[in-house]
Amino acid sequence: MKKIESLDKEGFYKTKYFKVFSDEIIRNFPPNHKINSALHGPDHWHRVTFLAAVLSWKLELSDTDLNLLLNAGKYHDIGRKTEGRDTMHGYESIKIIKRDKLVELDNNEDQEVFHFIVGEHCFDDEESLARLEKSKLPYNRTEKLYGIFKDCDGLDRVRFGGLDEKFLRNKEARELIDLAGLVLEAL
Repeated sequence: MKKIESLDKEGFYKTKYFKVFSDEIIRNFPPNHKINSALHGPDHWHRVTFLAAVLSWKLELSDTDLNLLLNAGKYHDIGRKTEGRDTMHGYESIKIIKRDKLVELDNNEDQEVFHFIVGEHCFDDEESLARLEKSKLPYNRTEKLYGIFKDCDGLDRVRFGGLDEKFLRNKEARELIDLAGLVLEAL
């Protein structure tokens, strides 16, 4: 991926957020789980993961939350079997992640938050947040990371020729719409 000038000027490429993205995540991109898809395959995963690093930087997230979001970007669509609307592919992705032990985070809470985000990323917020409320997960942290991840995945909708900012949850994500277009061109 070529450098994006605006991010270079802001110093993003010298941050821990980019270092983790490039050293740990991209170096170990999903082996043997690449679907042959122009819309939801490796290029999409790469862009979503990069956008997660940028948004994590903008929001000054912890290393733990950065790692969780980057792994979500990396694996969220590996269970997808169709290009069309598929609300179950998040949970199919979780089955593969668990079966192949692809993501093992530092503690059980982080692992469960990660599973929630990946499993629920393809549902409407109302449904997902109702399920979150009934769960034993820490609501505020999980809702925050879920919203950030959904925004990262949503920002890559620029690949369809446009993006309605009203579907983005975070102000910082709405500020990245133009950048999402540059990321699409850079990859």
